[in-house]
Amino acid sequence: MVLVNVGRTLWEVDTRSLPPGFRRNFGQLLRINPTIRRLAAMVVERLADERQLMIDPKRPILPQAFYGAHLRTEADAQAIGWLSEPNTNFSAQTDAYIAHALAHGLTTLYVSSGSSEEISRFATKAAAHAPPLTVLSKHSLLSPQALRDLNALTWDQQALVDYEVLHRASVFGGFVKSSFSFNIAITRAQWGEDRGRVVEPWSVSHREIGVAFDDGLSRVVGRDGWHEGRIPRGMWP
Repeated sequence: MVLVNVGRTLWEVDTRSLPPGFRRNFGQLLRINPTIRRLAAMVVERLADERQLMIDPKRPILPQAFYGAHLRTEADAQAIGWLSEPNTNFSAQTDAYIAHALAHGLTTLYVSSGSSEEISRFATKAAAHAPPLTVLSKHSLLSPQALRDLNALTWDQQALVDYEVLHRASVFGGFVKSSFSFNIAITRAQWGEDRGRVVEPWSVSHREIGVAFDDGLSRVVGRDGWHEGRIPRGMWP
């Protein structure tokens, strides 16, 4: 056996230099587990029923249905100082998501977070807003049996349920320091490019304070030079 030490490779390959078809498809070779996709489908179905939304399951991105938000304010983010920088804490993230949702005429928010307490805080804040918004999550939408199936998964497998749902949100909002958020935004942007959309999503950083990415389908709030410098070149859509 030969062991080779390899340095950090995350986002070090310039995927933009590769043939477009290869770049687009290589990152999709790994398929989501059918159990996870089933749970995600149940979430969207229940979301449509509860909020009386017109949803066509055949559409990759659902128009005028719901806003998807990745709230990255858990204890680990706090512990490493992510939330001490400008435009990053709970108030900043939730203010940005509420404003973004309302700008697109959406009052139903599907929120992903590793903390149920943070989702509850967001739900209380959104309900008190004028106009009020409704915050929902996979835990509030799944049936008791489906929740048992969800809880049988590991924490990162559970996050993939959110990953599937957020990809299909009418509009998505995420956090700049999160590769989870950025992967969703970049994949949705690629979907738009494949259909002829011509947008420069990074130019928003020169027009607005505290926004790193916005292509009309997704918006990433906060600023981080390391992520912003590497993700455009190194992330597989």
